[in-house]
Amino acid sequence: MRWPDAIQLGLAVLLALSVWLKVAGERGGATQAETAPRPSRLAAQLTAAGFSLGPALTDRDPVLQPAVRAGCRLAVAEVSPLGWERDALSQIVKPDQRLAFAFQGTVYGEQPVWRTSFQHHLNLALGYVGLPRGDEAVYAVIAGRSCGDLATDWLSAPAADYSAATAG
Repeated sequence: MRWPDAIQLGLAVLLALSVWLKVAGERGGATQAETAPRPSRLAAQLTAAGFSLGPALTDRDPVLQPAVRAGCRLAVAEVSPLGWERDALSQIVKPDQRLAFAFQGTVYGEQPVWRTSFQHHLNLALGYVGLPRGDEAVYAVIAGRSCGDLATDWLSAPAADYSAATAG
């Protein structure tokens, strides 16, 4: 076998393997958490933490979910892990408000795009090869400065509360 033929055969095998891995990853069963619509997951998590919810602000991108608890007013949105919405959100924050980003239970003053983007691409790669993927949401939280810890304590609401809030 000549070298050009061996290279072509190797490339054909790699192409077939790549297509097989992508198809196998798509066939992997999605969990109920992965198929749940994001806004209702967010609403359920805020409700489980004791917030009263207002109607979602669907005229914005991303969609903002207003919430109130003990005089603390929030607007929370799930944002792209690639950081697409962070500048648009920073422009709508009023002087008496602050913008924070939450990822994996940690609150950041600015979106940690390297971290969120890496996790997003890692989850995609795991899905391609049929391995279980993480479901890592990135939240933007616009809160009044008087909210203090109330602005982010809802992040620690257990997953069991989410399933109870969405049942029925």
